[in-house]
Amino acid sequence: MKRKSDKNIVKQATVIIIVIVLFVVGLIATMIVLGDGSQPKSSGDVWNGEQQITVQGNSEHIGVPCFSSMYFKADSYSQKVNLYNPEGNNFIVSMTLKLNDGTVLWSAKNIHPNHGFYDIEISKKLSIGEYKDCELVRHFYTMGGKETSNPLSTKFTLFVN
Repeated sequence: MKRKSDKNIVKQATVIIIVIVLFVVGLIATMIVLGDGSQPKSSGDVWNGEQQITVQGNSEHIGVPCFSSMYFKADSYSQKVNLYNPEGNNFIVSMTLKLNDGTVLWSAKNIHPNHGFYDIEISKKLSIGEYKDCELVRHFYTMGGKETSNPLSTKFTLFVN
């Protein structure tokens, strides 16, 4: 009789050990998947607004109007826009307006500060639609005509109605 009860005890101990191992493995897996609930530490400081920064040397800035969309009339060369070189810039600007396939719709050179365009003539009529990833490329020149920096590209969506 002793042998059968010893076998039962061994079976019960084995089952208990297997249950404990499965519980521990499940607990570890849950902790890995869910994490410990804490937030990762930020690499920056708490933002309290812009700070004053002292700049040494030439501190000229270029004012660049930006936008995320533009609207054109369908099937028309004549378009209404607000493209300009802001007053206060000490640079001359050239601008090129392109579709996302590289097609140049319009360009202008020698735009002095406080000058711009309200009306333009584009190179081709556009059909009704939404043209994503269009681009306005600006080149900047000194008042003497020397290019000063890399061109600046603004991506936008062109809505044609």
